[in-house]
Amino acid sequence: MEPSQGSMQDAARTVLVVEDDDGVRSLIRTLFRLEGFEVLSSQDGEEALDLARTRNGAIGLVITDINLGPDMDGLELAAGMRAIHPFIKVLYISGQDEDERLRTELALGLSGFLMKPFTPRSLTEKARTLLASLPLAPATPAASG
Repeated sequence: MEPSQGSMQDAARTVLVVEDDDGVRSLIRTLFRLEGFEVLSSQDGEEALDLARTRNGAIGLVITDINLGPDMDGLELAAGMRAIHPFIKVLYISGQDEDERLRTELALGLSGFLMKPFTPRSLTEKARTLLASLPLAPATPAASG
């Protein structure tokens, strides 16, 4: 099913942050709210999937740590999110990039990756690049100066 223009406009302004570290999750959430995005957040993969299933509207981007915990990693979360929102983009953040599954996904152009530590600017720029590749994607909120 093709997404409608309206649903993709909403998706291009909606970010889901999935991070098990409360401080990192809070900082990313605040950064994207200041940039004009609607921000949802979750501390683990199961909670994020539940939120995506029950949300009334599309989500354009998931920002997730690769290492979320013992029950589900970021790559498994991405697969689950794509089953719910097929056009969703994923930005992985991690202190390591040694996962072969990650390299395959990046090579296919399905996601982005940002190595920790990163700057707020590099995070928002990478997110905007991924959101701009959504089907029928309108302009995302303008960067604040």
